[in-house]
Amino acid sequence: MTEMLNTKKFLLCSLLLASMLSNAVASDKKSIKFISQIEDISVGRGVMTFVDNDVKLIAAEKITFRTESPCGESTIAVNAKSLGMKDEVYVSHLTNIAQAAKNDEYYEITIGSCDRAKRSQKRQFITKIRPCTSAICGKKYITNKNIIWLDESFDRTVKRNASFFMEKPFIFDKQNNIWKMTGWYVDKDKTQNGISSNNAKKIKAFEGYTNTKDFSSLQFVSKFTVYYPSGTIKSQNNFDSEGKLDGETKNYFADGKLYQIAIYKNGKVDGVVSTYHENGNIESKMRFHQGVAADGQCNHYGPDGQLEREHAYLNGKYDGKYVDYFPDGKIETESFYAGGKLVGESKAYYQSGQLRSISRNNEEGYRDGKQQNFNEEGTLITESIYKDSFNLSHKSWYDNGNRREQEQWRQTSEGESEKYGDFKTWYENGKLKSETSYSKGLAVSNQEWYEDGNKNFLSEYKDGEIDGVLKEWDRVTGKLIKEEHYAKGKQHGSSKRWDAETGNLIKEENYQNGEYHGAYKKYDAKTGKIREERSYLDGKFDGPWNQWDEETNHLVSESFFKQGKRQGIQKGYDKTTGELANEVLYADDRPVNGLQTGKNYKDGKLTSYDCYADGFRKASLNEPDDIESRAQNSDATAQTLLGQFYFECGYYDESRKVLNHPIIQLRPEALYLQARMYMLGKGEPLDRQKSIDLMFKAAEGGYVLAQKQVGLLYIPADGRMLDKKIPRDIKSNATLARKWILAAAEQNDVESLYVLGVMSETGVGVKKNLRQALEYYDQAAEAGFNRAYVRSVKIREDAKVKSKK
Repeated sequence: MTEMLNTKKFLLCSLLLASMLSNAVASDKKSIKFISQIEDISVGRGVMTFVDNDVKLIAAEKITFRTESPCGESTIAVNAKSLGMKDEVYVSHLTNIAQAAKNDEYYEITIGSCDRAKRSQKRQFITKIRPCTSAICGKKYITNKNIIWLDESFDRTVKRNASFFMEKPFIFDKQNNIWKMTGWYVDKDKTQNGISSNNAKKIKAFEGYTNTKDFSSLQFVSKFTVYYPSGTIKSQNNFDSEGKLDGETKNYFADGKLYQIAIYKNGKVDGVVSTYHENGNIESKMRFHQGVAADGQCNHYGPDGQLEREHAYLNGKYDGKYVDYFPDGKIETESFYAGGKLVGESKAYYQSGQLRSISRNNEEGYRDGKQQNFNEEGTLITESIYKDSFNLSHKSWYDNGNRREQEQWRQTSEGESEKYGDFKTWYENGKLKSETSYSKGLAVSNQEWYEDGNKNFLSEYKDGEIDGVLKEWDRVTGKLIKEEHYAKGKQHGSSKRWDAETGNLIKEENYQNGEYHGAYKKYDAKTGKIREERSYLDGKFDGPWNQWDEETNHLVSESFFKQGKRQGIQKGYDKTTGELANEVLYADDRPVNGLQTGKNYKDGKLTSYDCYADGFRKASLNEPDDIESRAQNSDATAQTLLGQFYFECGYYDESRKVLNHPIIQLRPEALYLQARMYMLGKGEPLDRQKSIDLMFKAAEGGYVLAQKQVGLLYIPADGRMLDKKIPRDIKSNATLARKWILAAAEQNDVESLYVLGVMSETGVGVKKNLRQALEYYDQAAEAGFNRAYVRSVKIREDAKVKSKK
């Protein structure tokens, strides 16, 4: 008979073990603070969290930080409730935070305890967030307020959108009453707090002047020179006293050669704009008057002087022919403009001279008539017909000439475009691929076929929503594999699935208005025999739910639901023999509290009880009939096991009565359980000193859990292993701590092996020895203790890093 029960660890033992670390302490404080920058704020998406023992979606924002919190999270939820603010105040607060975050400001963030969040399984929330000041975070986290950020157009912006930055104060030109500014390139890989770090050279972007000492006018005045990162001049400009371009502007290639010259007056280009290729040859010369292109011809030339484009302006708009040329002089595109509108036929050609496309526009510039595209062999591949910019039809073909698509639209009395008729697609081999029929812009039916011509899919529609039957066939076998019924876009009625190879029915379901309603059955694909059967009412489980084994066909599970909740006795059966194996009593979807909520059987006989509390199994009592009979006959071992079972199940008074029996009250196991009751104040009055006295007696009697507990009580609370706030009832003694922990480990207690590893790693009770720590960790890890594995991996990784240095 197995006489060891599945037990929980002593409460104080759990607290101590949870706080053991080599370098840091994870204390259960009420709140935690950390400093970070904000990477992103996701607004209005909500978060999933536990509320009243149920997972719910609640309104909240998510803030992603540049660094992880002490709890190991970089994305943390926040809402008005978590910050203790009214909605309107919260919105304003978050808006200000989001704006400042774009300048990479630092924030002090307050969150709840890591341990409490893990224990309750609730999502971590921000309870306070405020911008850093020197007093709050220290000077290290204060950004430079003298930095002004500019975008690519030299407009003021935030750091994250910036291409350049300037740093105040600016140099005052007393003679001209203006301030000189120097701008620098933003290199996000080499900047720190907005400016280049001490080890990175700043790269000049521009030099210029402004008419206010803090650039509050947002105006450049006088000379303004822009540089490439290489240091060569990119452009030379001049602004008048009102910040408008005035005079000659020159732009240069990166190698310093002239790219363009333009003349500005009162902020508008006025005169000839000359543009050059990098080899110095002219690209174009355009005349402007007060920012408007002058009337006349405008030609563009290639690097070798060949004509690339010709067009003309009239009243500042394109007018007349517009032609692009290939480098060999052949026409690439030709079109015609009237008053700035594209009109008539426009053509494009391949370099071979073959027509590529032809489009037509009416005199208002709208697409009108056939729009066609051809491949290089001259085969028509697309054709669309327009009327006053409305697309009336579209057809396309494969390069081999076979049809590809067919679509058509018509204009409604309201001037809108709507689909009508049959929309079709074909495979390249000429076989029909899909056909969707429309009426008044809404789908009526849809059919699809495989490339070999076999059916693929069929669905029916009404008023634009799927309505009626939906069918699907297998590509390989051609057999029907799905049939569903819909009404007004939702599944309604029967739904069936068949196996593609055998053709056997594998699933049948029933729906009502898109929700499960009625019988649900699953079958074996090969044999056709039933595998699962349940029923629904308005989308919720309601009625019996039975499951059968795939190999033996025996019933293996039997339960009952009412309005979505499990009720009554759930039974499990042995898949080999079909005999009853276990049963659990449920009420409202949870096992009921009780000593005999769960029962286990073998060969038709009761083998154990399982007790439950708060929906969880707490402990098991093996061979209960035998144990109870022996206990009544004053069998010490049976009484001890029975007392332990009562205790783990939360029946403390019953446990105390059994454990206080003269026959067993001095047994180490009984002493240990009595110590736990005094420690918790369950079944006995709360008395820590009496608990410790009994624990020592149990340990001296050789009981492994008591030995481990006594060892933990002796461990020094010096900050390396334990939280100093844990109450100390005996004077710490590292030597005695190791003695008792070692005694428990010699009885194969896995957690004790882990504790010995921590002691060796940190030098508590023994000289610091990483090799010995690894031996203990490896033994515990082999026995399945995950924390030991994590510690061993870290030690080995740290050793590798140190060896590389």
